[in-house]
Amino acid sequence: MKDSLDNIIYVGKSKNLKNRVRSYFYSSKHSSSKIEKLVQNLKDFDYIVTDTEFEAFMLECQLIKKLKPTYNRLMKSPLAYTYIKITMDESYPNIEVTNSYEENTRNLYYGPYAAKGIVENAIEGLKKFYKINCSNPTKKKFYLP
Repeated sequence: MKDSLDNIIYVGKSKNLKNRVRSYFYSSKHSSSKIEKLVQNLKDFDYIVTDTEFEAFMLECQLIKKLKPTYNRLMKSPLAYTYIKITMDESYPNIEVTNSYEENTRNLYYGPYAAKGIVENAIEGLKKFYKINCSNPTKKKFYLP
């Protein structure tokens, strides 16, 4: 969404764009002051069609980080999301949860995820189920597909 100066003021995704845009204009009794200000400043919008919802989510994250639109609070902070990181630059791979995504490394990243606690519990569950011991590589080897 853009303002009168053609500045991008909001980036979002939707399964049904028509309903999403309509909700900004016709649900005024449930709107927050932030939404009301967004609508007042809105002069134009562009859209990008993606093949999957995941692709749309990843594109949304990238655009918000790059453009830093006024009305997007979520994803501006690098600590807002969590990633699963598999280190590939050590003598043996290690699985860890991190808030940073480092480009141009050999490491593998999965995410972003919003709920850090759930991700940490899932990783611990996987380590227990598959008997992965990242702190002692001699006990169990870890193979990636």
